[in-house]
Amino acid sequence: LDLVDVRSSLRSGMWRNVGIERHGTKLKDMRDMCDFWARYTVSSIFDDVMGWETQNMLTIAALMSRAAEWRRETRGGQCRVDFPDMDESLEVHALWKAGSDQPTLRWVKAGAEALA
Repeated sequence: LDLVDVRSSLRSGMWRNVGIERHGTKLKDMRDMCDFWARYTVSSIFDDVMGWETQNMLTIAALMSRAAEWRRETRGGQCRVDFPDMDESLEVHALWKAGSDQPTLRWVKAGAEALA
């Protein structure tokens, strides 16, 4: 397993697919790439820092891709080309848990109750 290759692929994939301009198809491609590399690295036990860092990078990339794919709107510095408008129903914090396909939602506004 060439960790330099994994990291290079991960960096370029994140910039190309989860950068400033986003699209649902590219976000799914990035999730698939993370799943592919995770099959080789996440269950491995490494003797050096680079291996552990690569596992952490894959975990964060997978979470970012999944959260960006779920949030179907343009907000802040990121632009969803396929969903160019803001969606007020998504003014929430999305709390992702391991093994869950959907986040737990909490309203951003103070005093609002949790959605789930």
